[in-house]
Amino acid sequence: MNPRGLSVLGALLCIPLPGVAAAAAERLFSVDRFLAVGIQEMPASDADGGTTVRGRLHDIEAGFGAVEFSGGELAVGVDYRYTRFEYEGIASRDRDLHTLAVPLVWRRESAESALSAVELALVPTIATSSNVFQKFWDRGSREDVYLSGRLAVELPAGSWTWHLGAAADRLWGDSRVYPIVGGERRFGERWHARLVLPFPELRFHLGSRQRLALAAEPSGYRWRVVSDDFSAHFDYRLRAFRTTASWELEAHRQWTVALSAGFETGRDHRFADDNLTAVGLDVDGGWVFGLKLRWAQ
Repeated sequence: MNPRGLSVLGALLCIPLPGVAAAAAERLFSVDRFLAVGIQEMPASDADGGTTVRGRLHDIEAGFGAVEFSGGELAVGVDYRYTRFEYEGIASRDRDLHTLAVPLVWRRESAESALSAVELALVPTIATSSNVFQKFWDRGSREDVYLSGRLAVELPAGSWTWHLGAAADRLWGDSRVYPIVGGERRFGERWHARLVLPFPELRFHLGSRQRLALAAEPSGYRWRVVSDDFSAHFDYRLRAFRTTASWELEAHRQWTVALSAGFETGRDHRFADDNLTAVGLDVDGGWVFGLKLRWAQ
């Protein structure tokens, strides 16, 4: 597995989505060719006015490897995610939301420069409701598409590597530009601390085939939703922050299985009900359970 990143997509700059925190957005680059499928289950949680909200996420992601480009390497991938929110106690249909992203990540490393690496990511993304996504070429618009990105550098300093940069994405529930800053280092052969805000992570290697991890990150997002009769539209905004513990096993040669359990706080859903009346739901904190199967070449 590539030591520079476990996934080219994971929680991408633009994605980890409603509880989509599969991997820190800091780790985008991968030279692997891979295919991964996953599911995340968000059990029912209480919200304002006796309402309950539950969710489920299905995702398929693929990486196509890297090629030499402009003095570095360029990696390309694709990530499709289907998110469903179900409600009880409110006059709203359940929401089916789709996200399709194509990350383009360029990375250049140097052993002779003060900067050990420079990384630039651009991620064009479609984020919309089912009725638009199913016939996007006929029903889609520029409002369903957006571009996120990140620019970061790595500076070695003794046993630490410092990360400095900035990102623009929707992980906070709306479009936002924010800094990326922090350091990472290894402690012996088993511990790896990545104290890079806002995506800190601690990893522990249980031998050569198993890993444990504890990570935290924003897990919000925003989609454009169009009404059933196509007469109106609104934004579905989700804000949340997730802390996740995960276990990963290299099960057989190129196959890896990962199990995760996370807890989300600060959940806030903003959308419109069936009457197109604005709805704001403060949802109690709750668990998110995940399973992912990955094949890498």
